[in-house]
Amino acid sequence: MINHSRTLLLNALPAPGIAGEEYIPPEYKVRTVPPYLDQIRKILIGNNVNREVQNYRVRQLMTLLHSTSLSKYVYTMDPRVTYWPTIDMQCFKKEPVTLVPLPKLPTVLTEIADAELITLFSTRDNVATTFWEYWHEHKQLQYQIGGVTLALIYQMDELNELE
Repeated sequence: MINHSRTLLLNALPAPGIAGEEYIPPEYKVRTVPPYLDQIRKILIGNNVNREVQNYRVRQLMTLLHSTSLSKYVYTMDPRVTYWPTIDMQCFKKEPVTLVPLPKLPTVLTEIADAELITLFSTRDNVATTFWEYWHEHKQLQYQIGGVTLALIYQMDELNELE
């Protein structure tokens, strides 16, 4: 699926005309997100925020992933991306104040119950251990956030297989 990782992370139908909107394949079906993933997703993408804010955060997270060696995990799912990862946020009117700032994400995520974090890093794919190591052991913020983001994306992909 084109824009596979980004589409799974956003988990929404296309909404043309919204700031920051990128291509979502028309055949994409929104996944029902179990509570343990939903809690993590709300921290990463925002809780009860509008689509523009979601697009803003997804652009931040995808840019973060593409700016590191973690991008290989994005391209492994599908190398076809129609967006160019960029820090250019000019399409947005202003930075949303409703989101947890990226530097504070690891602190907020550590407040989640250990059982939910363990489940997040328990995919059927053997990359789950790698994502855990980035989250738990890496010293650089972008790799910590990237590990959690990729674990969520890969879990969302598994939901597709279960539906």
